[in-house]
Amino acid sequence: EQCRLRTPHANPELLNAATICHSHPVKWFDAGMRLSAFTYFYLWTELNKSPVTLDRVARSFGIAERTLRRHLVDEGNPFRTMLDDIRKSMCDLYKLENKRALAEVAELLGYGELSAFTRAYRRWYGEPPSKGWQSAATSTRG
Repeated sequence: EQCRLRTPHANPELLNAATICHSHPVKWFDAGMRLSAFTYFYLWTELNKSPVTLDRVARSFGIAERTLRRHLVDEGNPFRTMLDDIRKSMCDLYKLENKRALAEVAELLGYGELSAFTRAYRRWYGEPPSKGWQSAATSTRG
């Protein structure tokens, strides 16, 4: 239910983008794909703390890593794909927010090195993050 509540003081553009990000896991939960939904929200909240691994997620749920992996694949949401999708979605929000340096974003997305974030960003957008961040800054100022 908390995923459906509006926050009256939030930036409307960021709130809308975050609502779109969370729409799939809310639908998964409603469709009975609870492990996918719980894994999504766990990753979303724990990404910046320490390396998020499938084993750590499974232990926090009280199930075996192999069992969680199998359920996520059966539900159409393999762990690595979900992790990458969440990182990209969060990156989109940080770009929209336009208040953080690239190194901070890399850390918040759970990358140990800026170079790993740069490779992922290039894969997602086809350009280096420095160029994407410049265009985001220009579009919000202009």
